[in-house]
Amino acid sequence: MQPHHTAAYPGFGLPEERLARLAARRAFVNLKISFMRATADIQGGLGELLQRKVRHSHEAVELLRLRGAVFAALPTDSQSSVLHKLDLHQQLGSVFPDSGDDTVFAPL
Repeated sequence: MQPHHTAAYPGFGLPEERLARLAARRAFVNLKISFMRATADIQGGLGELLQRKVRHSHEAVELLRLRGAVFAALPTDSQSSVLHKLDLHQQLGSVFPDSGDDTVFAPL
């Protein structure tokens, strides 16, 4: 039996690496779905703009950058907005566990 070498299978990596990539992708998709649901409740041109930005996002950091605009644009008098905000906080925390919602820059 030959030893397992990743060089024999370029681009595939070890099973743990593949599982980590799949987990990261799954977390991004869940985060994107949460953003899509939240922005669907935002009316007008701003809602359309945010929906388009969410649809065209390819990385979680793009959604992280939109969080302030989405939170600010959600209707304040809606129970669904509260639920969207809770869901977004939970999803953001699962993708970016060390990110604070009220900080923009990490201290050096």
